[in-house]
Amino acid sequence: MKKKLILGGLITLLTVSLIPFVNLFFKEQEKKEIENNVKEVVEAKESKKEEGKKEKGGNLSFAELKQMNSDLVAIMYIPNTDIYLPIVQTANNEYYLKHNFYRNYDEQGSIYMDANASSDFSSFNTFIYGHSIFGAGGMFTFLENYMSASYYQQHPIIKIMTENKLYDAQIVSAYKDDANSPSFQTNITDAVSYSSYISMITGKSNYSTNIQATTDKNMITLYTCSLDGITNASQLPYAKGRYFIHAVLQENSGN
Repeated sequence: MKKKLILGGLITLLTVSLIPFVNLFFKEQEKKEIENNVKEVVEAKESKKEEGKKEKGGNLSFAELKQMNSDLVAIMYIPNTDIYLPIVQTANNEYYLKHNFYRNYDEQGSIYMDANASSDFSSFNTFIYGHSIFGAGGMFTFLENYMSASYYQQHPIIKIMTENKLYDAQIVSAYKDDANSPSFQTNITDAVSYSSYISMITGKSNYSTNIQATTDKNMITLYTCSLDGITNASQLPYAKGRYFIHAVLQENSGN
């Protein structure tokens, strides 16, 4: 009887200890499925553009992706990389910190647009947030790469796709700053303030991109925690540094 109790206890302990790994496995599966769905939408659009035909039959459309989550506002992808990300927006900036595109709880969260920004990118400066993931790729971890001029030169354009438009996001400035930096301005409402902002963030860049921001072009700002000096995941909530990537939006007429 005692042996059975011990065996039962060991089985229970083993089962409980495996739960976090099982949860992690399913979260990674969801993450990969989300990326594949987004990639499928992009490939369908690209084939339509190249062949001058309707989108590929059998491929997921933007509208079908939006049926999975009505908070979808855009897709972000970088040519010649494996980066394919949905951008969502909801009424607050907390929900998608810990929920994925399927609205399931996930500490890696989602890529999401500031709650107060215009969902059609008509705001002067649209902030887009995402986590940096310690020890792994995914989400906005790749923004660290843009601190280097060599990576920028290889990947100068970030694509932003909405249901009806395709934008080339052309990088103006990339740098690391503090969380309380004056660069964190999410509610610029007039051209004078926007012009001052452009001058400030251009001067902070780690390198020159030769892309000029002007008040007649709206901007996106990609924003995430810096991993500099982080040696384990528990330190991330206390990270003071932030990566800022500012890019002007140029509508792609070939869409």
